Amino acid sequence: MATSRTRNLQVFAPVKINLFLHVTGKRDDGYHLLDSLVCFADIGDTIILEEADSFSFHIDGPFSRSFTAQEKDYSQQSSNIVVRAVWALSAITGKSPDFRLTLQKRVPLGAGIGGGSSDAAAVLWALSEWWELPPTPSYMPPLMLDLGSDVPACYACKTTRMQGIGEHLLHAPDIPELPVLLVQPGKPCPTAAVFKDFDGNFTAEADLPDRFESTEHFIDVLQTTENSLLESAVSSVPDIAAVLDNLQQQKNTLFSRMSGSGSSCFALFEKDEDCLAVAEAIIKDHPTWWVRTGTIGRPVRY
Repeated sequence: MATSRTRNLQVFAPVKINLFLHVTGKRDDGYHLLDSLVCFADIGDTIILEEADSFSFHIDGPFSRSFTAQEKDYSQQSSNIVVRAVWALSAITGKSPDFRLTLQKRVPLGAGIGGGSSDAAAVLWALSEWWELPPTPSYMPPLMLDLGSDVPACYACKTTRMQGIGEHLLHAPDIPELPVLLVQPGKPCPTAAVFKDFDGNFTAEADLPDRFESTEHFIDVLQTTENSLLESAVSSVPDIAAVLDNLQQQKNTLFSRMSGSGSSCFALFEKDEDCLAVAEAIIKDHPTWWVRTGTIGRPVRY
């Protein structure tokens, strides 16, 4: 919590995992309509606010060198979604961004796990506390959607059914708490290109139960769903297929799939030791791949 004495606030930005992603249609303006069950894992980036005389933006962490000069820019012309979130909320509220903002970037860019969107959502959440804003202001939903279609779900930061272009967040049944393995082949996957190359074969909305009776039931339901963007993502980054094949061949894997528009894939396990064993094996065989373990179904609210 921020206090007048310390004026230092750290906010966790968890990764978002699309357990399934159906492309159900396309609007006249070119935006695709989605039906997706999203959850969050205790893996992610960190946002740090520190009181200062004027606004500045800094990036550190393993992926700090992945950003372009324009993405490191902290002027109002910045292309970085985190900086854009600051200036957008400042403009609406009239609050001055007199703080040093640091992004500790641990999640690879272009990985299909909501890294940038979750970072932006974490900044909005942090600033709401920093500036003591109302808890649910009417300007926040359109501001978030203007930043990016995943930002509203990331701001809610709970298992959610996301529809439309991301603006419709519906109640979702609670999911079991399960170990998760995230693997990315060391290459980003451009979201715009993946949607552009999508073949246009739309998928119906998923049929979800009111509740998952067990882990087995949860996995059985996921098996009836898909990620509609897999084919176009693999055409952009063929290594995604290698990651999925690897995960599917591992012992004790309950379920595996690509998340979002790629390039990260996830695998679910029943036991932590099974998840860790597979992670160790993949790291040994593929040292250039990004590999992380965590848990889904556990509250990770900032």
